[in-house]
Amino acid sequence: MAKNYMTYWRPRTVDAQEGPLLGHSAGGQFQKVEPGDTVWIVTVRPPGQLMLLGRIVVGFVTDYEGAKKALHTSDIWEAPWHIIAEPGTERLLYEVDITSIASQLRFESEGAPRLNMAGDHVDARQLQAMRTLTPESAQLLEACQTVALSFWWVNHKQTFKAELAGGYIWSPKTANDGRRMQTYDNLTSVNPGDVIFSYANGLISAVGVATAEHREEPKPLGFGGAGKSWADVGWLVPVEWTDLQVPIEPKKHMAVIGPLLPRRHSPIRANGKGDQGCYLAAISAELGVLLLQLAQDKTTDVMDLITTHRNDAEADAQEAAIRGSAIAETEKDQLIKSRRGQGRFRSNVRAIESRCRLTGTSNAEFLVASHIKPWADSSNTERLDGNNGLLLAPHVDKLFDCGWITFTDTGDLLCADETVYEVMRTWGLRTDGNVGAFNARQKGYLAYHRMHVFRGDLLA
Repeated sequence: MAKNYMTYWRPRTVDAQEGPLLGHSAGGQFQKVEPGDTVWIVTVRPPGQLMLLGRIVVGFVTDYEGAKKALHTSDIWEAPWHIIAEPGTERLLYEVDITSIASQLRFESEGAPRLNMAGDHVDARQLQAMRTLTPESAQLLEACQTVALSFWWVNHKQTFKAELAGGYIWSPKTANDGRRMQTYDNLTSVNPGDVIFSYANGLISAVGVATAEHREEPKPLGFGGAGKSWADVGWLVPVEWTDLQVPIEPKKHMAVIGPLLPRRHSPIRANGKGDQGCYLAAISAELGVLLLQLAQDKTTDVMDLITTHRNDAEADAQEAAIRGSAIAETEKDQLIKSRRGQGRFRSNVRAIESRCRLTGTSNAEFLVASHIKPWADSSNTERLDGNNGLLLAPHVDKLFDCGWITFTDTGDLLCADETVYEVMRTWGLRTDGNVGAFNARQKGYLAYHRMHVFRGDLLA
C-alpha cells in the first residue's frame, strides 16, 4: 500500500528553487520511499509558520548519478537519494500556509504522533526527520492543495467573441446525438482560480481565470446563429479574461508545445492546427507554465490576474480550514470576520489607528480595517492583532492590499512605479511628506508587507 511522507526543506532551499514545477527532491532519508508513494514537502517561515510547498508522487528513487541522467543536468544537490516524480503528476511549487491545521496532523511510528505547537508557531527542529503521515492527515494536506493551479485550453472559434465579452465559457452537456463528451464534461471539473487559455483562429489571444464553479445555464443569447444545433441548456463557467497585447501563435512554438500536449483530447494537432472537435482540454502544469511564460512576454496583466484569484482561493481554503477546526465557535466567528476587516480585529485596529494615514479621514464609517500582513499569510493570533492593521480609505486600501504602495518604518510612502504616483495624484492623494511613524509591532508586519506584498524594488 502506498505511503505518504512529510519531509522538510530549509527556507534557503525553497528560495533557491529556479523551476516552477515540483518534480524532484534529494536527501539522505529517501531510501525507504518506493514508487507510488507520495512525499509532502514543507518548510517553516519565521516566526514559525508551517508552509506546504507541494507534493511529489514518486515515479522512481535513484542515486546522484541516476538523478543526473534522469534530469539531464549535473546542477543538483549531491545527496545519496533522489526521488523523481511520476511524469504528468508534477505541480507548481507554491507556498500555502497550513499553520492553522498543523495541530491536526498525525504521524505513524516515528517520533511523537503529532507536532508540538508553541502557541500558533511550529518549531522546525521537530521536522528534521522524515515522518510517515496517517491517511487522514494526507487527505487534509490534499485538501489544502486544492488551491493549486489547474490549466485548461478552450477551442471556441465560433463563440470566442461572445464568451470573452460575456466573461464565461459554455458548452452543451452532450453531443447532438446524446453522447457524453469528455471535453464538455471538463467544464464540471474547473475550479475557481484555474487558468484557461482562449484559442481561436490559430491564436491564443486571451488568458482567463475561473471565478466560480460550473453551473447549469441556458445557451447564451450572444451566440446568435453559432451552435444553433446545440442543446438549449448546458454548462457555464464564469471567467475573468485578460487580452494579450500580442497573441501567441502555437503553430510557431510546436517544437516546445508539441511534446507537452495531452495524448488524448489534445486541443491542437501535430501540425499546429486546432481540433474543433475538442472544446475544453485539460493540459499539464508544465504546458500551462510554458504558455504563461510566453504570455508573460506579451503582457504583465496575466500574472496579476492569476495572483489575485489565487490569493482569493488560498484565503478561501484557510477560511474553510478554520470552519472545520476544533476551536470555539465564537473564535471561529471572529477569525472569519477579521478576513473582511470586521469584528474584534476592526475594534483592535481602531484602538491603535484613528484615521487614514494618507487621506486624513477619521470617520470610521468610511474606512476599511486592512491587514498589513495578509490575512491568508497570518496565524490566527496575527489575524486578530490590531497592530497588524491600518485604517484606510477604500481606494488607499486597494493600493496597499495589492502591493502598489507600502510604507517605511518611519512613515515614508513607497510606490511600486511611476504609474502609481500618477494615479495617486489623479485621485488627489499626497505622494510626498510622511504619514507618521509606526510602533514596534507594526514595523514587524510592515517588514513582511515590503518583502512579500510590495511590487516595487526596495533597492531602487
